[in-house]
Amino acid sequence: MSNFQLIEELSRQLEHALVQGGVPARFKGPGTQLLSRLRSPISVSVLGLPGKGKTSLIKMMLARPDLPSFADVDIVEYCFSEEPRTILEFSDGSCKEFEYLVTDADQTLGAFRARLELPDEKLRSQTYVETALSGTDADCQTLLTRAVKYSDILIWCSDSFGL
Repeated sequence: MSNFQLIEELSRQLEHALVQGGVPARFKGPGTQLLSRLRSPISVSVLGLPGKGKTSLIKMMLARPDLPSFADVDIVEYCFSEEPRTILEFSDGSCKEFEYLVTDADQTLGAFRARLELPDEKLRSQTYVETALSGTDADCQTLLTRAVKYSDILIWCSDSFGL
C-alpha cells in the first residue's frame, strides 16, 4: 500500500468517526482540521533570487521539461486540475483566465502571479509555488513571510549557501 493510499484510508476512517459521533466533542474541531489537512496537497515553495534555477528545479521534480518559464512573474503556482488552465493576477487586482496553459511570456507581461493548473497526477498530492525574491527588501520580506506561512516545505535556490 502506498503512502497516498494509507493517507486516504486514514482520512476515510477519521471522517467516519467524526460523522458517526465516535469522537468526543472537545476533539471534533481538531479532528476536522486534521481531516482537512490530510486531504490537502503538500505545498512546496521554491524560493530564491531571479535566475537561480527555481523553474528548472520544479520542472525536474515534476518530470515536465515542457512547462513554460515566466521570468518576469514573481509568483508561479503549479497545481492540479482536470483541465489545463492559466490564471494571471495583476497588481491592480485584475485577473485574466485562459482555458489552456499559457506558454507565451508576452501574455504574462505585468502579472505578478501566475497559477498554472495542470492535469498532472503528481499535483494531486503536492503543489509547487515558485517565488522570485526581487524588488525592495520590504517586498522580499513580504514574499518570504507568505511562503513560510502557507508552505509545508521550503527550498532555497542559489549559487551557494549564502545570499
